[in-house]
Amino acid sequence: MMAAATSRCFAKLIGTLFAVSVILSPSGCEHQQAAPATATTPAAEHSDHDHSGHDHAAEGPHHGLLMELGAGEFHAELVRGRDWATVYILDATATTASPVDQLQILINVTSKNQGTQFAMKASPEKSDPANWSSRFVSADQQLVEALSSKDCSCRISLLHVGIPYGAVIPNESELAHKH
Repeated sequence: MMAAATSRCFAKLIGTLFAVSVILSPSGCEHQQAAPATATTPAAEHSDHDHSGHDHAAEGPHHGLLMELGAGEFHAELVRGRDWATVYILDATATTASPVDQLQILINVTSKNQGTQFAMKASPEKSDPANWSSRFVSADQQLVEALSSKDCSCRISLLHVGIPYGAVIPNESELAHKH
């Protein structure tokens, strides 16, 4: 019983430390800091090399922008509309939904050295287990505009079983590399 309580406290502490580090991490619109390869893999780095060794397609199953999370264990697929945004969490091959044990994910936006954090709410697929989701949605117009702006830097952050995952969301000008 004591070990389970200690484990829960440790997972909560790690989650809190991750959230604080995401909020306090410095970044600006003109410069992205590289994240540690073990925790995050920026999508901008993902776009400047040959993809022949990867086990995933250039675009996701929903025809969105793919970002590698962690060391490739997961992928996030961003699909944007005029007044909405959806993020799908996918498996290592970026082909199949991979639900996470969270009811929201965070998008951190930096513009003109000011940061704003947006929550994307879970909208579980029918096949997702209870209290887990592979789909997250937002109709927040400020977030939708930031995701399309070349003047903002955006980063997706989430926890899954107490492990932090994240990725830089490239803006349109960083997507010159076509597959």
